[in-house]
Amino acid sequence: MLSVRPRFIPIYWFAIVALGLLILFQMPVFEPRLAAQTLSESRVIPVAKSNQAMADAIDRARETLPVFFKALAEPYGDKENFALKVAIKDGTQVEHKWLVDLKHEGGQWSGVFHNLPFAVSTVKKGQRFMISHNNISDWMYLQDQKIYGGYTVRVLAEMLAPGDAAVLKAALAYTPE
Repeated sequence: MLSVRPRFIPIYWFAIVALGLLILFQMPVFEPRLAAQTLSESRVIPVAKSNQAMADAIDRARETLPVFFKALAEPYGDKENFALKVAIKDGTQVEHKWLVDLKHEGGQWSGVFHNLPFAVSTVKKGQRFMISHNNISDWMYLQDQKIYGGYTVRVLAEMLAPGDAAVLKAALAYTPE
């Protein structure tokens, strides 16, 4: 059994959480309850299903999963804080959440929800979740104090206020892989 527990770098992990990696990729185009909340209150960024940049980011993250799994299997140097983002469905709602403490048992990956759900009630913070390849929407890890992967994060950075976007972009590696 392979188990990877994150070693947190507080400033970078705080930046990730505080800048909206608690992401809701909203399947309905408009949800009034979500629209009424601000990013500063919820730390969730609603994204319409029709957002092509986000769809492309998810496709690219899935295409490059071998890069993530290779880094996870061979975490040389200072690679740490491995996380996978998965889509969680609850009725018509879909929320994308980060999983940490990744484990591979019996041919399947699982992880623990790192943060509270916003729009779904089928999962809880701290709950272990079995990962299906089709549910993966992003991946990331830290190396040399930079975020690798994070394809959806790069799209979300463009949706943030300029100051928040600058902080997040400074934490991203120049190339995702």
